[in-house]
Amino acid sequence: MAPPPGGGLSDQVESFERALIAAELARPHSSVRSLAEALGVPRKTLHDKLRKHGLTFGDSSGASDDND
Repeated sequence: MAPPPGGGLSDQVESFERALIAAELARPHSSVRSLAEALGVPRKTLHDKLRKHGLTFGDSSGASDDND
């Protein structure tokens, strides 16, 4: 059976996760800790997901370095 248009479940989950993190990155946060708290995940998990999705903490474009 072929995956549905737009990808299978895992592709859709990955896309949703990236969009959710990116949307929260666009909001003002003073630290990675506050971003992790807003998303309801541990900092380690957030760091892993930022790396996985090619995102960085600092600004909405994802162009700056991580801050703790």
